[in-house]
Amino acid sequence: MTEIPSAWSLRALHAGYGEVEALHGLDLDLPAHRITAVVGPGGSGKTTLLRTLAPAHTDAMWVRGVIRRPMEEPIFLRQARRDPQTGKLPPAAERLAAVDRALAEGASCCLLDEPADQLDDAERLQVIDSLRTGGERTLVCVTHDLAFARQVADHIVLLVEGRLIEAAPTTDFFERPRLERTRTFLRMGS
Repeated sequence: MTEIPSAWSLRALHAGYGEVEALHGLDLDLPAHRITAVVGPGGSGKTTLLRTLAPAHTDAMWVRGVIRRPMEEPIFLRQARRDPQTGKLPPAAERLAAVDRALAEGASCCLLDEPADQLDDAERLQVIDSLRTGGERTLVCVTHDLAFARQVADHIVLLVEGRLIEAAPTTDFFERPRLERTRTFLRMGS
């Protein structure tokens, strides 16, 4: 079996905001030319991990540890934000177009924060189709939606409370999880 090269290699990665540490000593390799879904309960550090993979962090975020990145800068598609006046998310068509634009830019690496959040089944299938037909790209998607992760990803990473619990190929993660904490997460979602 041929070993898949890593797009990102993280060693002893710690990250946080001010005095709050959101990621605690992650050692993780994210495969190149594959789709990785990062899952976990709310507040587990998924979006913080995505931000550490991008070369430009927010001013409020600190990062310590070793990060080996791909040569090409990734495209970072942030999570859709609610309109502060109406409280509504952008229309689904606008969000689908944002995913398609990010993929159409031709970057070999894309970071996507909740690309299918609050889309209906047909819209979610459109996102899955766009991501799966993206060619030899390296995609890292943060998602709360386990069904979406199972449909779109080649590799799954589970974070809980800023700690890496399990990282495995999708079939192994869902059908043969190694750890009880993973099995509990799959049963309970938290």
